[in-house]
Amino acid sequence: MAKVLRLQGLSFREELDGKAIRFQDSIVYLALIPWEFCNWECQYCHEEQRRKEPGELTLQEMVGIVREGGALGIRTLLLLGGEILLRNTWEITQQVVKEAFDQGLITLIYTNGSQMTEEMAEWLASHNVSLAFKVDSLQPDVYDRLSQRQGSFESTMRAVQIARKTSIGQVVYENGREKLVRLLFTTVGNALNVEEYVSLARFATNHGARWMMEALNHRGDAATHPGLALSLKDHSEAMRLAMLLNPEQQHTFQLPCRLFSCVTIRKKGAVGVCPQDYAFVGNIRELGSLKAACDVIKARVMHDQWRASWNGVCPIKANHFVTE
Repeated sequence: MAKVLRLQGLSFREELDGKAIRFQDSIVYLALIPWEFCNWECQYCHEEQRRKEPGELTLQEMVGIVREGGALGIRTLLLLGGEILLRNTWEITQQVVKEAFDQGLITLIYTNGSQMTEEMAEWLASHNVSLAFKVDSLQPDVYDRLSQRQGSFESTMRAVQIARKTSIGQVVYENGREKLVRLLFTTVGNALNVEEYVSLARFATNHGARWMMEALNHRGDAATHPGLALSLKDHSEAMRLAMLLNPEQQHTFQLPCRLFSCVTIRKKGAVGVCPQDYAFVGNIRELGSLKAACDVIKARVMHDQWRASWNGVCPIKANHFVTE
């Protein structure tokens, strides 16, 4: 029987051993978005201010947030941008990751991998980091078209191979049914890659990685690229076939989503639920602490009226960028 691949940081070893984690009433994940600038200009990017701006979080503030997260018992730091693994911000990334490591958090970094070096990968591996690579197509021309960067496919594939040569490419733990790994391949489903869902899922399995599908978020550049729009019917059928033919990647979308157990702090301190939530509930600088931010998030997510809006689609991304 095929073993289902699960990602360290989004899943945990004790889960594989049958121990329950109280996702429904706990903040398990801290997502930090220290900046939104990036060296690519992906057609579907939902960020709208992809440049450095006045008033962004200082390194001291970021380290303090992570330190408090450790004290609160948060399990995982999700580090997203923008692009996190740029060489000119590498020292900042290192200090944030080191604080997470010292606090006992698992760090999961989302990256295009374009500027990753062997030295960077080794350092990340030694600090218990899991990596999520953008893998939107296995066709170089389609991949480059989506990223709007010539040679982007080759640079990401190179980074994947670099990471796999470190402990990030090794299985963390397994039992008779599941494997816990440190590699995630993320795909933003759209009209240009819907025919590749099966092969993308198989590619992830063959590389010892968990595969995750993301829906388009109708913001930023995605709003100006209607050609990416995909019918829910076509997306669902492609996903059904991908899961059928790749049992190692089996997963179903359920509410409450695991990332409802998350507090996200954006580059100027805005507080939301998951990293794609723009219905902010405050600012950590005004709230005064990460604990206060967590309390506001829990009050929102556990509110009966909010739960009543769950109708089979994510209430945070209810405005899916698909055609009827």
